[in-house]
This record gives sequence, structure tokens and C-alpha cells, in this order.
Amino acid sequence: MVEKILVADDHGIVRYGLMMMIRKIRPDVLVEEAQDYSIVLEMAKKTPYDLYILDVSMPNGSFLNAYTLLKKYSPQCKILIFSSLDEEIYAMRYIESGADGFLNKLASEQEMQNALEKIFNNGKYVSDAVKDSLVFYKKSKSKGRQLDQLSNREIAIANMLVSGKSLKEISQELHLHVSTVSTYKTRIFEKLQIQSLPDLIKVLDLNN
Repeated sequence: MVEKILVADDHGIVRYGLMMMIRKIRPDVLVEEAQDYSIVLEMAKKTPYDLYILDVSMPNGSFLNAYTLLKKYSPQCKILIFSSLDEEIYAMRYIESGADGFLNKLASEQEMQNALEKIFNNGKYVSDAVKDSLVFYKKSKSKGRQLDQLSNREIAIANMLVSGKSLKEISQELHLHVSTVSTYKTRIFEKLQIQSLPDLIKVLDLNN
């Protein structure tokens, strides 16, 4: 049976490069593309793909909602997160949320090949760097790190705030309304019990 893969990313050049790489690694595979969550779900209703490769920061949806529906449409499907997010912070979070693997967009062709082989053999894939930090992750989680209170979206926004991005810049990058980003910021500060951006910087420094 021909393996069917759907590559989803809101940047056309990323989709094109990734599809070319996959076809080189697995020549017999059927690869199709989508540019946002709504199109992913629309295509998934019509075609039961074996693997979905998703950029979690796409517009018109969220990973958790997409995951629920994709598993409803095709319970045996696999999901690989392909993201520019820091894998040492996010990889295990997405694995625990149901993903079958996490691969950073800076990964090599060999790493993509390893990820595909692992996932198609019913394994879970994370990079060697994540494996090396896994012991620390488990220890820090057992101690209840402050950042464990935050959702993946909240951590992403917290890192953007610390990097100096404005609410407007964050809203444009994440395809959210400025008011929504402002609400996230308020929620982050409340959960971490902090009052200012310098406080947030200290928390991230201590917990990363």
C-alpha cells in the first residue's frame, strides 16, 4: 500500500522544500500539501492520510483541535510536528499531547529520514538533543517547574515577549488579534504571579 503524507505549513517555500525532501527519501510515497488547519481538516475528511506533518503555528485552527479531529477521521494516523520552536522546550510537550514526533525546521535530511522510519514503524521520534535533555526534563517536571503551568501557546508568546516583540508583532506572526495576545499576556503574568517583563525574563532564565 502506498504511504500517504500530508505536509501542512503556511509558507509555500517550506512546503515545497519538505515535499521534495520526502520524495527523495521515500520515492514511492504520495505527498500532498495544505496551507492552514482548515484545509488540513477538509482534506483529511476526504482522504485518510497515514502521516500528517504539521507546523503548529498555522492559521485557522490549533494543534489540539486538529489532533482530535484527525484521530477521529483516521484513528491510526501518525502526526509529526515540524516547527521552528525550540525542540528542547516543546518536543516532549507535543509528544505528551499526542504527537508521534517532533522535528525542528533546521533538521537535516538524515534526521527527517530517521523520523519517518521511526514513526512508520510505530515509534515516537525526537532528536538526539532532546533525548539528552530528557532526564533533566523528567526531573524538572517532577519538581513542578513554573513553566509547566503554561500551555504551549502561552510559552510561545512568553518567549516572544522576552525577545522584545510587541503585541502587534506577535499577533501578526501567530495570526491572532492583538486583543487575544494581550489576554494571553495577562494570563501568563497571572499564572506565574509576576508583574512585569523583567520578572518574566527571570522566570524563563530560571526554568530553561
